[in-house]
Amino acid sequence: MAADAAVTFRLQRDVDPTRDHVRGGGGEEDRVTVVLYGDFLCPYCRRLIPVLARLREALGNRLVYVFRHFPNERAHPGAERVARATEAAAKQNCFWEMHDVVYAHELPITERVLLDFARELGLDTDRFKADTLGDEARERIEEDLEEGRSHGVTGTPTLFVDGIRYDGAWDFYSMLEALEGPVAARVKRAGRVFASLPASGGVVLLLAAAAAIAVANSPLGDRYASIQNAFHLTHLDERAECPRRDSKPRERASTGAV
Repeated sequence: MAADAAVTFRLQRDVDPTRDHVRGGGGEEDRVTVVLYGDFLCPYCRRLIPVLARLREALGNRLVYVFRHFPNERAHPGAERVARATEAAAKQNCFWEMHDVVYAHELPITERVLLDFARELGLDTDRFKADTLGDEARERIEEDLEEGRSHGVTGTPTLFVDGIRYDGAWDFYSMLEALEGPVAARVKRAGRVFASLPASGGVVLLLAAAAAIAVANSPLGDRYASIQNAFHLTHLDERAECPRRDSKPRERASTGAV
C-alpha cells in the first residue's frame, strides 16, 4: 500500500524539453527541477509565483522551472481560456512572456485583456485568436489535466521537485531548503560512489576531470562548452525569440517573473 502511495506522488512522465514549457537549466550541472501544475487564475498560484521568482534569483539557471496546465474552470471561470491563450502565445514563441504578464496582472483577466497582452508582445493577433480557439491548444491542456490527475494532482498549485511531489510550505525559505536538498543528496551519493571505486577507477575519473578542465581553458574551450551544453536542458523558447522578449508586466511588477 505504501509503495502504491509513493508511485501516486511521483511524476510518471519525466520533463520533456521538446514538449514541456521549460525555463532555466542551460549548462548547469547541479540542477533542480520544479514542475508546477498551475492555474493562471488560482489565487494560491498567484501567491506562489513571486516565491518562485525569488528562488530563480537565488539559484539562477540551476533552477529548472516547468509549467504544466491544470486549470480549474469550475472554481475559476475563464481559467481554461487563459490557459489556451498562453498556448496560443507559445505558437509564436512567447509562452513565458504571456505567462509572466498574465500572472503579473490583477484579476479579472478578460478576453480583451488577453488580446491587449498579445498586441503588447507583438504577436500576430489574428493568428493568436485563431490558435486560442483551436483544437491544438484545447488538446494540450486536456492532456496536461489528464496526466496531472494520474500523478495525484487534485488542485493547484501542485509542485514536484526532481520528480517527487512537494508537500511542504510555500514560503521562500522552506522551498529553498527543499530545492537545495536534492542537490546535496546528489553530491553525497556521488561522493559515496567515488569512494567505493577501486583505486584505478578513481584515478581515471580524476584524470578525466583534469583533462576536461584543461580543454575548457584552452582555445577549444568555446567548442567544448557548446558540445557540453547540447546535453543539458535549455529554455527552448530561446531558439526562436518572442517578438517582444523585453516586454514587462504592466501591473504588479513587484511580483517578478519566474
